[in-house]
Amino acid sequence: MRKLLQLKLHWQVLIALALAVLAGILTREFAGDYQPQLLAGYKFTGSLFINALKMLIVPLITASIITGVANIGKKASIGRLGGKTMLYYMATSLVAIFVGLLMVNLINPGVINGQLAKDVIHLPGDASQILQNAQVRQPADILNLFKDMIPANIFAAAADNGQLIGLIFFCLLFGFFMTRITAKYASTMKNLWQAIFEIMMRITSLVMKFTPIGVFALVAGIVTTSGPEVFKLLIWFILTVLAALLIHFLVVLPLVLRFIARVNPWRHYQA
Repeated sequence: MRKLLQLKLHWQVLIALALAVLAGILTREFAGDYQPQLLAGYKFTGSLFINALKMLIVPLITASIITGVANIGKKASIGRLGGKTMLYYMATSLVAIFVGLLMVNLINPGVINGQLAKDVIHLPGDASQILQNAQVRQPADILNLFKDMIPANIFAAAADNGQLIGLIFFCLLFGFFMTRITAKYASTMKNLWQAIFEIMMRITSLVMKFTPIGVFALVAGIVTTSGPEVFKLLIWFILTVLAALLIHFLVVLPLVLRFIARVNPWRHYQA
């Protein structure tokens, strides 16, 4: 057992994944009257893990952005750097979206034998409602993106995962002006947020140690509900994602490094 715990995290996750498939099959086929209780246990444990990950999002984003901006605020033109960063982010995001859409339309992983994959594996969500919402979108809705950057209530924005852009913008402002106050207070605030960031990294490391347990519970619950056939359906999703990631990693990013950053991609990856 001790040797198992000393393995690298990715090996622990792979072992947990294999055990989860086995546990799900056994629960589905042989648990009998105990199946509902076991399934409830899987879902409860999986929910705890997912909630723990969600718990980290806001404080980790807040502390990392504020400390990052504060560290460069006195060393460079943050406005110019921010503009370049935003341009790079938007450009690479558009390319990534294009690659993703291209692969989805080529492989079409969401349909299995003419049936929606989400219906086969019993995933929640209403595709027709999502399509309807997309069809009523107007070009003017892009302005809402800039509107969301300035939330009326920063705490409400932090609580809503869909409004994280407002939290990010606030953290950028906070970190920038934190370097513009009296040196005595600026040093205190910088030390405070650096300490918060390090604390959050420690908590994140703790949560990540439970990843094998969380993966086991989530996968075992899915296999118990849908059977091992779920992996035959999900293989196309996995292949689609891997193909898109490989194109982005082996084609898009090397082009950016070569023609924009003026860096040899091969040497960059070797470093």
